[in-house]
Amino acid sequence: MSQWRIDTPQSLDLEGVRRLNVRLVAGSVDVVGSSEGAESGAAHLEVSQVEGPLQVTLEGDTLTIAHERLTWGGLFDWGGNRRATAVVSVSVPEGCPVELGVVSADAVVSGITAATKVKSVSGDVTLDGLRADISSQTVSGALETRHLHGDLHFTTVSGDLTVVDGSSSQVKAETVSGDVTLDLDVQPGARLNLSSVSGDVTMRLPESVSLQVDVKTLSGHLTSAFDGVRSESKPGRSTLRGSLGSGDGFLQAKTVSGDVTLLRRGSA
Repeated sequence: MSQWRIDTPQSLDLEGVRRLNVRLVAGSVDVVGSSEGAESGAAHLEVSQVEGPLQVTLEGDTLTIAHERLTWGGLFDWGGNRRATAVVSVSVPEGCPVELGVVSADAVVSGITAATKVKSVSGDVTLDGLRADISSQTVSGALETRHLHGDLHFTTVSGDLTVVDGSSSQVKAETVSGDVTLDLDVQPGARLNLSSVSGDVTMRLPESVSLQVDVKTLSGHLTSAFDGVRSESKPGRSTLRGSLGSGDGFLQAKTVSGDVTLLRRGSA
């Protein structure tokens, strides 16, 4: 095992990296997947700002970059040095699974083709060009994905979820007050499960989408641009139900007071 304690700006070049774990309190982190040096597990770490030491460990094939005493399991209960901050950039082989945890730091992950797990208290996370399954949990931090090809599981209290130009066979999103906005190409047989208390749910789907639709709300407003679904309102409950295309996939959405809107790509 190799270890470094980083308390001043510096860079490291490493070999044999097959997995990446990052845990930061504040600041920012940029993770980039690269096809160069994949066979040797080449990685490059650049720390341009740091307050509160970073512990860097290469144990076996796992590279861990973390503020001291900040654990994955204790991320949401962090009560340590809240002045700890760092600005970190790290390049790893694109096939590295990534485990990323931040308290208030913002993060960008791009070019990764392996499973990615994200935890955030209030930091915002952007995932760009990932071809991998994503699991994300936040308190108030927002998650935005661009050009995602993979399944997505997202839970939050008040953070927003935005998917831009995504392609998935399974999406599960659960929020209390966060909004969910999905611009999605749905794979055949897809399963989409969305739930919110007061957050709004908006989906923009291709005209050729194939789904069974089951949408419910207690007091929210339901809108659909698709002719294949019908609406029904009763005291204390409104629904949208129907079949789009051959109906081989399934969309289930439910809210308490949040609105649900289904948009057809290319429609006004």
